[in-house]
Amino acid sequence: MKRKVSKHKILKIASKYLNELHNIITEKEKKRGRPKKYDDK
Repeated sequence: MKRKVSKHKILKIASKYLNELHNIITEKEKKRGRPKKYDDK
């Protein structure tokens, strides 16, 4: 038995997923403090 999923519901799920993904990406960009130092090796 297959269920039909409305376009509105798919759009709602996709936009929720993309909003959460955007929040994760922006949190990673908001790092504070001095950047780490690396050797020239």
